[in-house]
Amino acid sequence: MKNIFILGLLGSSFLVFPVFAAYWPTFSYPEKQLLLNLNYLSTNECPTGKARLIANTFININEHNPNGSCPPDWMWVAKSDGKCHDLSEIGFLGFRIEHYPDNRYWEYSIVRAFYGSKNSGEIFFEYAMQTPVDEYWYCRHEGMDSVLCANDF
Repeated sequence: MKNIFILGLLGSSFLVFPVFAAYWPTFSYPEKQLLLNLNYLSTNECPTGKARLIANTFININEHNPNGSCPPDWMWVAKSDGKCHDLSEIGFLGFRIEHYPDNRYWEYSIVRAFYGSKNSGEIFFEYAMQTPVDEYWYCRHEGMDSVLCANDF
């Protein structure tokens, strides 16, 4: 009887896990074409073929990533060096994810998406997002191009 009960608990937990996982926020970086469409990656005041990111612009993650079930208030915020860069060189370089306050008992995560030259690895600008403090979101890489966050602490 004990074996059936334990097996039943294990079976039910395997069934429940995917349901919760389906609703965890998953998102990707803002693509270069989106930045151009929003006029955040601006060619104004730059030589032909070059562009610069306008600093302190906001992108609502849920709005531009509708399949990721992100909270409606999560935003990417632009940080730029203010310089004009060759538009053909600008590409996504990767994420850096930090957990605060000390990576042991996190209260929030900060996700940074870096952009720059794929050839040299030089970083030109970034978009950063911070999960709300005290909601205990823990974000991690989900492959090279996306991030998954969970707060089932």
